[in-house]
Amino acid sequence: MKKSRCNSTLIFGVLFLLLQILSILLTQYNISNPLTLSILYVFFIVSLVFTLIMIVIITKEMLRDFKKLISDIFSQKKEK
Repeated sequence: MKKSRCNSTLIFGVLFLLLQILSILLTQYNISNPLTLSILYVFFIVSLVFTLIMIVIITKEMLRDFKKLISDIFSQKKEK
C-alpha cells in the first residue's frame, strides 16, 4: 500500500504541476474578463499549494526510506 500511495502522490504532484503551468500560460494572454482572470489566479494558488503539499509528502517518504536504508547498512556492518 505504501508503494501505491507514493506512486499516486507522485502522479497527483505531476498533474497539479502541469495544471499550474497551464494556468501560467493562460495568464500570458490578454484576458479582458476580470472574473476569468481571478478564477485563473485562484486556480494557480490552489495548484501551487497542492504541489507543495505533494512535494513535502514525497520528501518525507523518501527520507523515511533513506533512514531505514542507512540503519540497515549500519546493522549489517555491526553483524560482521
